[in-house]
Formats: sequence, C-alpha cells, structure tokens
Amino acid sequence: MREGVVESMIDEIVREAELVILLNMLDDPVEITYPTTNAQLFKCQRSSEGYSLSLTCSRNSLETASNPSSQPSEMPLYRDIVECLISGDVIRFSNLEELKESINSQRGFGKQLHFSPDTNILYHRFFSNSGLVDTRDIILVDTIRNEIESSLNHKYKPEEITVMKSTTQYNRQLIDELVNRRTKKSRKAAYLAKTEYQFVRQHATEIESCDKSTENKEENDRVIAKTLGKFSKETNASVIMLSGDDSMIDLCEMEGLKYFHLKVPNEIDSNIGNVTAKQMRALLFNLAGVLGFIKVNSVIAFGEFKGKKDLKDLKLRFMDENAYNEFSRDLKTCRRLLELGIAQ
Repeated sequence: MREGVVESMIDEIVREAELVILLNMLDDPVEITYPTTNAQLFKCQRSSEGYSLSLTCSRNSLETASNPSSQPSEMPLYRDIVECLISGDVIRFSNLEELKESINSQRGFGKQLHFSPDTNILYHRFFSNSGLVDTRDIILVDTIRNEIESSLNHKYKPEEITVMKSTTQYNRQLIDELVNRRTKKSRKAAYLAKTEYQFVRQHATEIESCDKSTENKEENDRVIAKTLGKFSKETNASVIMLSGDDSMIDLCEMEGLKYFHLKVPNEIDSNIGNVTAKQMRALLFNLAGVLGFIKVNSVIAFGEFKGKKDLKDLKLRFMDENAYNEFSRDLKTCRRLLELGIAQ
C-alpha cells in the first residue's frame, strides 16, 4: 500500500454547513465532476470574495458524456445543473429586479398582497433565497403538497440498477449506493421542493383545492389557477401567482388572476464569477442530492447512499488517509465549538 492511500475507503457523514471544511482543505482548483461519466461540471478557485466559480459543462458535453444505452433521465442534464445553481442562490431569476419593482409599486397603494407559488417556484427555492416575500403572505394550494408527495416515493427497481451498472463507463461500484434509493425525480422533490415547502408552510395559509389532484401536471396547474381565482374573488384578496411556467401564465390570464412570470436563464455564462462559501456549500449539497453523487477533486460526496436516514445527511468518501485525517480533525473541532455554543 502506498503511503497516504488506504485500500479500504473511509466514509464520513456530514451536514451541508460542514462542507466548508472540505472546501478549505482542498487544493486549487477545485474540480466538480460526475464520477460515472467523468463529465466535468464546475471548476472553482479561492478568491478574495470567496470562490471564483466557472461552469465547465454544456448541454452538448453532458449528452456526449452519457452512454446512449443508459437511462438518460437518470444522467446529469443541463437543466439539473441550472436548477442546482438557482436553488442554491448561485444564480437568480433574470427578471428578479422587475418583480421587486412590481411588489413595491403595488404595496404603494396600501393593499395587502398575497403570493402563491406553483410547484416549480418551490423547486427553485425562491422564497428562502430571495427574502422578498414574508411567508405569512403566502397562499399554498394543497395541490402543490400533493404533487410533491407523489414525487417523493419513486425508488430504483433492481432491474434498473442492473441496467445502470452495465452501461456505466467509470466507477460503476458507486451505483450500488443507489440500491432501493430514490430516483432523480424523487431526489429533486426531496432536496429542493420538500425543503422549500417545509420552510414556507410554517406561516403560510394553505387552502383546499376546488378539484382533486391528479398525476397530470397540466391538469394540476389548471386546478391551482382555478382555486386561486375563486379564492381571490370570494375573499376580495389581492393574490399574485408566481410562476416560471408559460402554460401556467396562460391559465392565470384565463382565470383573471394576477401573476408574475419569473424567468430562469436559458443559458448560463461559463464564468459565473465570485460566490460566497455559503453559496458554494449549497451548490455542492444540491448537486450531490439531485445527481445522487458527485466527485469533488478526489472526494466522492453522496447525496443518496445505503443506510441513509436523515435527508440532511451527506456522505463523504475519502481515498486518501492523510486527507481524511485532516478533515476529521477539523470536523471534530468545529463540532466541539458548536456544542459549546460557539459559532463557526
């Protein structure tokens, strides 16, 4: 065995905030890749303002890296990367300033404004990231909760794992961690939408939909718009629908419902620029959660793994004993400080 390298890998369970310890100990540049295709996703270096982040993948590069015979829906897609960026507050809606102006102008009339999201807005974690809307002013249609819940329980079947392993180009042993674990659709619902829903619902008002939820997204959108239109008329409340979906906007217009169309950037500049440590750790956590696992330099970060019990847990796998010892030492120190009530 070579010095500093262990034959058996060492795992450590951590939380999102503790990923900063990992970032601090890694040498520049930090490269984030998807380990079963070796597709590079991001590269970052320390800067005076935190980290200088670059996007190193494109739609075409991700498609090229995937095996055509694998399950394409489970491979990293460009829209997955964009969703991880926006839900981690690394990038923002392209017309966010317009929304701020719109809210301020309408509040100028002295009216109390209520805001209601469609499901996509929760996936993008708009409310917890922007801080623009007081959660007490949010109206939630129960159809949204039903949509999220129905997406949470999709797990890989044994035959799907077999296909994924047989078509994986590199590090196929990592697929074993996904046995009886959530599919990508369910991971997104759990890590992004459910987390945001739990944040919002603490003070929001939830109302019953006028029709039952279905498995059809378009039909559920119709129910949400119809329910809010009815609620607005019956209570004389000023309700603004927040959506990033063109079809939902059409439904709002049909129901005479106020709306604001939040726009997600179609293409991300490869030079994202400076991001804070908080944004970097959120990006890593979201990527590991949504994609199942990522590689950060030589460390594998698992969002899904065997025996996982808490959604907030992340598993780091170290190949290098020296690196693990350094990380473990700093991790223990930080946890002791927290136990003493001393913030990091």
